[in-house]
Amino acid sequence: MDKPSIALITILSLLPSNLARAESSIGVGAGIPYGFIGFNVNYAISEKLDLTLGLGETVFAGSGKAIGLRYYPNPGDSGLRYSLIYGTNVIIQEDDCFLIVFCDGDSSYEGYNLGVGWSSRDAAGGWDVDLIVILTSEAEDRIDELQSRGDSIDDIDLPDLKISIGYHWR
Repeated sequence: MDKPSIALITILSLLPSNLARAESSIGVGAGIPYGFIGFNVNYAISEKLDLTLGLGETVFAGSGKAIGLRYYPNPGDSGLRYSLIYGTNVIIQEDDCFLIVFCDGDSSYEGYNLGVGWSSRDAAGGWDVDLIVILTSEAEDRIDELQSRGDSIDDIDLPDLKISIGYHWR
């Protein structure tokens, strides 16, 4: 069983049986929690903990996805939050593009991400913003594979930090 499957089973085992009655929100935005550009759903597991699921579009490399947990140390209407998310976090261009629009060789890669941010959790909804550190990415393995085959690799500098912004409705 792969790591994402184990993480998903672990997260789902933490969910209460009355999930249908749990407080939830749906949002749109950009960043790792939104599958790059897409939507995100949060389900309140407890007053301080949310399950977050995202699905989006990477534009050049197909769909993106995310699953994780968000922890709110001071529950309330707005405030600080921490996130642990497994999802699409790096896109690598492997082939030449024509006018940056037609890119056949772009590939997306997933990994674990740790975030700190701020969220408005009032009754109607609100904005959220996160700074996200990429902890791991399958892109690192792909770069190693390409280099071991002797492929010419331009100076690829994988990002360590990303920003996410979105708006949620309750």
